[in-house]
Amino acid sequence: MPPLASEERRPREPISIGEETTAGVIQQFPVGVVSWRITPGPDGNLWFAENESSGVGRITPTGTAKSFPVPTQNSNVNGIALGPNGTVWFTEQGTDKIGRLTVCASGDATPGDAGSD
Repeated sequence: MPPLASEERRPREPISIGEETTAGVIQQFPVGVVSWRITPGPDGNLWFAENESSGVGRITPTGTAKSFPVPTQNSNVNGIALGPNGTVWFTEQGTDKIGRLTVCASGDATPGDAGSD
């Protein structure tokens, strides 16, 4: 089905994560990837699933984003949740796997799969 004429002229919105303050002010931080899920991390940052780029992203409270690729190509990272012991768990919808990132005190993360300890 061809796009509607109004869709053809509409500029594409930048992909971002937003924050709303207690005063109701909304601020957006561009991350450049499609993100469906977000979770607070043990390091005070927010972690999000990068669905189309097979990675997990981190955004700091000041809006600085960084991507952590997962080892599995075409994984379509979808779900994400904070786990025990400084881990961020995620689902790989495209490959039917579960993975995790161990979040370090430095703010970096080490990827691993659910089967390795």
